[in-house]
Amino acid sequence: MAKFREINRANENLKSKYNQDERFVRIHKRIAEENAKRIITKARPIISDKEYVIAEGLNRLKEWIDRMIFFKHDILKNEAAFNQDVLAEVSKKLFEFNITANIDDRKFIQRSIANEYYAQYNQMIFNTQRIY
Repeated sequence: MAKFREINRANENLKSKYNQDERFVRIHKRIAEENAKRIITKARPIISDKEYVIAEGLNRLKEWIDRMIFFKHDILKNEAAFNQDVLAEVSKKLFEFNITANIDDRKFIQRSIANEYYAQYNQMIFNTQRIY
């Protein structure tokens, strides 16, 4: 039980870093998992090996993406455009942080973000269709 409580406490702590947005908690965890694999191979981490740097970077991306969706509410209907916009913003934000990332790392982040937004979007559409 103590282990479960510790996991729940850590998850709640992460949720608070992302304003209770579980999508970004999952994205953060995917990056942390990938970084753990990279430690074994001594490869460079995605974004950083420091939790606070990952959280700061993802939070800036989250703010930008949420704002973009607010102003372009139909952007999720055009998957190619959404993916391209997110990849461009990932590249821009990493550059602003002086983080060198190869295209595979940027695409890993972009895919993680897009997958989370599309999972939520598809669930919303499914729930809307069930109502009618």
